Amino acid sequence: MAVKLINRRLLLWALVLFLSTLALSVARLIPAPAISFTWRQSRIGRVAPYVPAFRTDENKELVLVYIGSRSCAASNDAALPDLVEELKHQMLRRAVDSNMGFSAVGVAVDWLTVDGWQHLAKYGAFDEIVVGRKWSGFGARLFAKEVIVGSAATPQVLVYVRQRGTSEEEGATTWDNIVLARKLGVTQIQNWVDRGAPVPRVL
Repeated sequence: MAVKLINRRLLLWALVLFLSTLALSVARLIPAPAISFTWRQSRIGRVAPYVPAFRTDENKELVLVYIGSRSCAASNDAALPDLVEELKHQMLRRAVDSNMGFSAVGVAVDWLTVDGWQHLAKYGAFDEIVVGRKWSGFGARLFAKEVIVGSAATPQVLVYVRQRGTSEEEGATTWDNIVLARKLGVTQIQNWVDRGAPVPRVL
């Protein structure tokens, strides 16, 4: 009973303070407080679907990789497909500005290839996709275990530069990979996209 009485008194004092402030601001005796409300805009419909350019750059290429799974709840977050679609466009523009090629790669770490296909279908067009064999599959080994080592977690996005390297063998071509960004989980990806998806500039 005492707690309810205290709560009522606090509410009454808050109301009195608000009304007093309002009256003084109307009378121009104190500055009127500015109050505004904002809502985060939905990304749905803001970005046109990514269309592969069907071109290659044999010397340097900016690559965006999405890694997800049909069996991962976070990979199926409703906001994620629009975020990945926005990243495709942002990274494509940076590749063009830097005079290099671009490709978007989708990797689904599901055991069944059909599950991987169905999952990546929600993410629009990719230049390449790799599905099947969970974390033992080619895509997972390439982007998390062997070539570009990182966390084996979903969902994640990876941005790296793939450029022609040097080889001692005549006629052989090697590739150097420079990782620019790796973001894990919906929150990290969302925050990164909201900040404009900054990455180091590689000339």
